[in-house]
Amino acid sequence: METSEALVRELDKLVSELDEIISATTTVAAGATVNDRLEFWNRRVVEWLRDNVSSNAVGEFLNKNLRTRTYNTEGRADVWRAYLHTVRLEIIRHPGTFVRPKAVSMQQHAAQPSNDLKWIEDLLHRFPAVAAVLRERHAGRPPLALKDEYDVQYLLNALLRIRFDDVRPEDVAPTYAGGSSRMDFILKAARIALEVKMPNPKLRDGKIGEQLLIDIARYQKHPDCRTLVCFVYDPNSLLKNPAGLVHDLGKKHGELLVSVVVAP
Repeated sequence: METSEALVRELDKLVSELDEIISATTTVAAGATVNDRLEFWNRRVVEWLRDNVSSNAVGEFLNKNLRTRTYNTEGRADVWRAYLHTVRLEIIRHPGTFVRPKAVSMQQHAAQPSNDLKWIEDLLHRFPAVAAVLRERHAGRPPLALKDEYDVQYLLNALLRIRFDDVRPEDVAPTYAGGSSRMDFILKAARIALEVKMPNPKLRDGKIGEQLLIDIARYQKHPDCRTLVCFVYDPNSLLKNPAGLVHDLGKKHGELLVSVVVAP
């Protein structure tokens, strides 16, 4: 009963977010239109339904109502409202059959490694391929060369917005051992922070490891960070033992999950 009540509350919140999106008549500060926000909401609600209700039921609904028909924004929202109302009633009436036994609430899910983390890790492993494409341009146009960490941050900031609406660069981390640092990015909704390192002749295995250990200790104190992704972009292969860096740091540090991705 407690699980079904939590799911109903989450469903009501999703519907409220949909109503807020449809009622908006201007673009949001980040530049996304109502249609952009609706598409992002659509991805979130589909993932929630698949995690907590039934992948088959969601697939049937999408194929029957949204993938084979064309709607304007309000029409699409009306279809979603009707379907979510039906889901809500089924959760209340038949919690043991309609709701997945392993369904978890948003609060529980937020404390666990999520699909967001896997998406970020996959993106970072593909980052060198993206950088290689941007180095080649035609008609004498200047390429985008990633010469230092700032260039890597610049490109990564754009790529993260493919999935995340709220990407906050340079969020100040809590003070630790008399100093302070600035996160490269914080994804507040996912409670994930990203730290970027790019080796150079003066910044190699030992120094990068030391810096990341200090960063880990700092991020453990940050209220919006439960997972830290450390991205080491090493196009010049300056690291002698990248596997050691991943093995030594890529684990749980207290309550903070740390993922280390080294990409050549």
